[in-house]
Amino acid sequence: MGFFDSVFGKKKVDLYTEAKTALERGDVQRGLGIYRQLADNGDAEAQCRLAFVCKSGLHDFEQAAFWYRKAADQGHAEAQCKIGFLYRSGRGVPKNDTEGARWYEKSAIQGYAEAQYNLARCYLEGRGVSRDPATAVKWFTSAAEAGHRNAEYTLGVLFLDGSDVPRDAQKAIYWLNRAADRATVHKQTIGDVVAPAGDERDGGINALFNLGQIYRQGAVVPTDPAKAFRYFLRAAQLGDGGSQYAVGVSYFYGDGISRDERMGIEYLRKAALQGSQEAQQALVKLKHR
Repeated sequence: MGFFDSVFGKKKVDLYTEAKTALERGDVQRGLGIYRQLADNGDAEAQCRLAFVCKSGLHDFEQAAFWYRKAADQGHAEAQCKIGFLYRSGRGVPKNDTEGARWYEKSAIQGYAEAQYNLARCYLEGRGVSRDPATAVKWFTSAAEAGHRNAEYTLGVLFLDGSDVPRDAQKAIYWLNRAADRATVHKQTIGDVVAPAGDERDGGINALFNLGQIYRQGAVVPTDPAKAFRYFLRAAQLGDGGSQYAVGVSYFYGDGISRDERMGIEYLRKAALQGSQEAQQALVKLKHR
């Protein structure tokens, strides 16, 4: 039985599952073949899935852009967001912030949270659109209410900072805690989102670290070393180097936790292995004390 005979008459959902299973077991030819047949027949979901494989599996950004655009032109919200990202990053298509923002908006209007977050960053930074913090907050809020942790984190930072919106410590802590509750293991990338320059950490981990700083410093709430330590510890256990350094210092000086020099050194070493210069310098000083 040939390939076309084997898929004829099957429901699309079964074909999606078959293609996904084939790719997971390493049968790229069959997985791509199923998606390609459906995509050639105009199926927007298959076009989007094929584009994802081209981008993430084959690293063929031109083909990814081609298929994302096909799906996006049919109104596929995820594809609209993804083609927007490719325009923003200049992968597979000429870099064009205006075109990127345009596709983000199409997707955001359909309620796609990742696009809402990315569009909000465009308005906050004035990339592809005129800078408009109020509109940025509107889209950040839409994404955050849908559970997008980087949007929750960014809202927390905006309300804490008070530069683009009126400062509101209560709202800042609320949104930071929402993001912190969704913190996941530290990864080097956070998907097709427009992350702040130099910031590769998960928004939930960022939130945990910021909450630790808030309760350690006591600038907007009363100082609470024990609560600060708990936030730092949660982020440290998820692999965040900055928080590991903070936990190490807390253990070493007994700040918010019973003093334990051995645990302090253990966490300083963990932070140092992740490139924390502060931790590395602290360990050198301890070695020569």
